[in-house]
Amino acid sequence: MAETQLWTAAFFAFLAWFVTMVMARLRSIELTSSAARNVCWIVPTLGLLAGLGLLHEGFFGPAGGYRSFAMGFVSLLFYVLIPILLLGQIVAGALARRLDEDEP
Repeated sequence: MAETQLWTAAFFAFLAWFVTMVMARLRSIELTSSAARNVCWIVPTLGLLAGLGLLHEGFFGPAGGYRSFAMGFVSLLFYVLIPILLLGQIVAGALARRLDEDEP
């Protein structure tokens, strides 16, 4: 049960990460400054690292006899990661647009 919950949460977090990748790509197409383009890719990169870290922790982390509790907690963290990724990408896109407008 705990593994199914973890895989489901990881799947939805992967979908959110994929949406942030698409959002970053669409935003970076319309920007002219390379610094602003790099700002667009901060959230997808950090989201990928966070997702892989959580997935590794869920399956291989030291939990002793509390494996099902640990997997449930990591699943909850995946669900928390989803809105953070999406809102973070919206903020990063707005910041990138603002940086692009400020450059001469």
